[in-house]
Amino acid sequence: MGGVEVHVGFRGEVQVNPPDIKPEDFPEVESGVVKIGEVKASMGVASVDGVVRSLGQVYTFTRPDGSQGRVMRLRIADETGTVYLVLWNEAVDDAEGLSEGDGVRVVNARVREKATGELELHLDRAGFLRRLEAGQAPSISPIMGITKVSELRPGLQEVDVLVEVVRVGEVRSFQRPGGGEGRVATLIVRDDTGVVDLSLWDEKTELIGRVKPGDLLLVRGAYTRERLGRVGLNLGRRGVVEVNPEIPGFSGFPEVEVRETPISEIREGRTYTVCGVVDSVPEFREVSTFRGEASVASFYLRDDTGRIRVSLWRDLAQAAEGLVVGMRVRLYDLYARMGPFGLELTSGVLSRMEVLEGAGEKG
Repeated sequence: MGGVEVHVGFRGEVQVNPPDIKPEDFPEVESGVVKIGEVKASMGVASVDGVVRSLGQVYTFTRPDGSQGRVMRLRIADETGTVYLVLWNEAVDDAEGLSEGDGVRVVNARVREKATGELELHLDRAGFLRRLEAGQAPSISPIMGITKVSELRPGLQEVDVLVEVVRVGEVRSFQRPGGGEGRVATLIVRDDTGVVDLSLWDEKTELIGRVKPGDLLLVRGAYTRERLGRVGLNLGRRGVVEVNPEIPGFSGFPEVEVRETPISEIREGRTYTVCGVVDSVPEFREVSTFRGEASVASFYLRDDTGRIRVSLWRDLAQAAEGLVVGMRVRLYDLYARMGPFGLELTSGVLSRMEVLEGAGEKG
């Protein structure tokens, strides 16, 4: 398992307190502490100091022999990185009373490399964990290791982001494929590099009732998925959120510069913000989806470079009831796809529409 064991058999001998050996000549048990960023799979075992970033639940499992075992995951960090610490059986007791922000020392943990290349520390009876006194723990920034929205890509795990709430969605229920009901709600959030949707699953949907546009969220332990060409953030049971955290020196995000794309440059499979003139009377219809009936408004948009069909869903379809031919609008975050009428732009959870004042006739 990566550690070294010494076995004493019938040919061996154990001498207690030999007279010619000085205890002070031996290194301390807790010596050899390295930085988290210095841990390598080839080390086998490692000892580190860190600050608790998140605490998981204790789970009980049944071993092949029928006995019960326990396991718990927590995330720790120092100024060089973060790592998951997995506590097994008796080691779970070492975490009793720990809170986020506490300093800990992990001694003689086994280093494991996951298939993704990510390293984990596993602690069992061969090692131990103890709480560090005030002043002994690493000094780290609360936003150390934060990922920018522009850096998100599909398939990321254990992502930390600092974002501002742009829009708060509603909680929706759905049926799981294996049975049972689940819940999901979406927040639209941003930082100084971009905008992304944050999906809250099951018990995490309670956050919807506690936040409003403009609130700052420090999200830890999220993961990413791609859907319809968009990368989205997801927060499940292992993730944590801090609302309006106190971050020294942070005064908020500047506005993100929005780039408008000429219609002639739009290509399938990407998201765009466009500005143009309504070039046809909007058509309205009802469509059946897995979430129930949905309203859709479709019309053509024109700019100096071309013309494209636009389909706005649900709330945006209602907003399109006031559109007339010749009205100038700006549409944000629409997804380009091939539809029955060719290439078209369709709205999603991030999309919004702005009617430009004083530009075009409203009839």
